[in-house]
Amino acid sequence: SKRFGLTLAMMARRHLLMTLEVTNKDASFPWVLHWLTKQGHRSQHLSVNTNIMKNVDGTSRLVFNMMPGPGRHLIPYKGKWFWVERERQVNSVTLESGKPWEKVLLTTFGRDPSVFDWLLEDAEKESSTSSANQNDSITIYTSWGAEWKPFGHPKRKRSIQSVVLDDNISENIIKDLNEWKDSSKWYYERGVP
Repeated sequence: SKRFGLTLAMMARRHLLMTLEVTNKDASFPWVLHWLTKQGHRSQHLSVNTNIMKNVDGTSRLVFNMMPGPGRHLIPYKGKWFWVERERQVNSVTLESGKPWEKVLLTTFGRDPSVFDWLLEDAEKESSTSSANQNDSITIYTSWGAEWKPFGHPKRKRSIQSVVLDDNISENIIKDLNEWKDSSKWYYERGVP
């Protein structure tokens, strides 16, 4: 009887549940974390992601984003329930960033994996919208091993007219930048990212 119950539970898990694993090596991982941040108020076990936002006048303010922390969480989303398991392994780090290896497992009832496509598409859209809202600033990046990381805080964009340069230099810079942007095919054909 106990063995029958275990077999029945295993069969139900295998045939009625779908699971998606997203690791921090995947491009969608930041989107999923952003999505989790939006769902964070629905969990009792939280992690905080603190952002220091620089204001135009030079002052700064703290923004605390709560997201479900490592562990298991039950989150409703678009009429479905997702069992979210967030794991972080502090004894194992990614070589690119030095951050702990992490993964998020999303499990739900059903057999149609397109629900994960919808979730990932929504997560990407929300993340892009959030990035677009910061479009009034510019971020400088620097090489950090095999990847590029933000250097300092985002700076407020300035108009080219506010930059003091000798005659025609700003026009030449803008012309060069536009020529470079318009020649992306040339770089692509030569394998330059």
